[in-house]
Amino acid sequence: MRKIVAIAAMMLLAMVAAQAAGTAAGTQIDNNATLSYSVGGVVQATTIPSNTDSFVVDRKIDFLVTNDDTQLIEVVPGQTSALTTWTLKNESNDDVNFTIDVDNLTNGETIYGGQDSGKDVSNIVIEYYDGSQWQTYNSGNKLLIAPDNNISLRVKADIPPTPTVANGDIMNIYMTATAVDGNGVDLQNTGDSNGKDRQGTVDTVLAESASVNPGSAAYDGKYSAWGGYKVVSATLDVTKISCVVKDPVSDSGNAPSSYSPKRIPGATILYVFDINNTGSADATGLNLTDVLNSSLDDTSVANVQIDTNATSGATACSCNDGSSYTGTSPVPGSNAGSGQTVKINGASVGAGKHTCISFEVEIK
Repeated sequence: MRKIVAIAAMMLLAMVAAQAAGTAAGTQIDNNATLSYSVGGVVQATTIPSNTDSFVVDRKIDFLVTNDDTQLIEVVPGQTSALTTWTLKNESNDDVNFTIDVDNLTNGETIYGGQDSGKDVSNIVIEYYDGSQWQTYNSGNKLLIAPDNNISLRVKADIPPTPTVANGDIMNIYMTATAVDGNGVDLQNTGDSNGKDRQGTVDTVLAESASVNPGSAAYDGKYSAWGGYKVVSATLDVTKISCVVKDPVSDSGNAPSSYSPKRIPGATILYVFDINNTGSADATGLNLTDVLNSSLDDTSVANVQIDTNATSGATACSCNDGSSYTGTSPVPGSNAGSGQTVKINGASVGAGKHTCISFEVEIK
């Protein structure tokens, strides 16, 4: 008994699903009536049949485009093929062909709380899922969708590089689906919404609602939805400071105790670089290049350090009263002591953090 009930429920659900878009276009509906009557209060045994009235159900074109991301997609400057996802649903009572177009928004519109920055993505590619794999959609293609069915779509786009875009920039795009006939002609130009009813002919009635795309009004055979990208990037600045660690006089052991190190010939100078990331993404692969003044002894460069603690610190770097930073020494990739140009490679700095790089050098 339970099995019978379950089967009956499944059949009912299937019937409901099949009717969600309404009676299929082209369905012929026949209807007649019979008339019974009385004469002198006596019911007559004869009934009078009416003629059979017939008409066919017209096409109701209704559909919906949605952006499935529900938020701005985070990207980095220069990223290629950044992905957004979409769905096109056919809510019509007939099979419908659609064409798809995607473009940049240009009027500073806001989507998911982010106002467009006026920057544009490029190399836009539209793809659709054919049930087994993703296919590239080309201009002029038609996507045929059955009633109450949908098709998954995705958009790939290239993000402009730095400095065209910066942390926080927003680039919104919109997708427009257009209902077309088998030849690719807009149904707006071939529909019969404004013509007289033709009882025995399947007319086409545009019934989609207005969408967010400016100019895409209700009943024009088009529907649009917005999506977008938000740039999440590092925003860096570097500050160079110096202090004196020691000099040959105060450090000789013979100078008065009141002497403190000064920047005299032979003194050791500590250079500290404060790399500050005010952006919302980590920066990696930092390469610092410092061309030493000719009055500095490049052969004396020593104690090249990347402060591993400062990599995740929110405190700005300082000279710490002449004390050297601690970290990895020698730093991999650095060329301390190999010429007037000092290169220090391999540092990173977290979002909202500071990284401190330092080295010592003597005054000639």
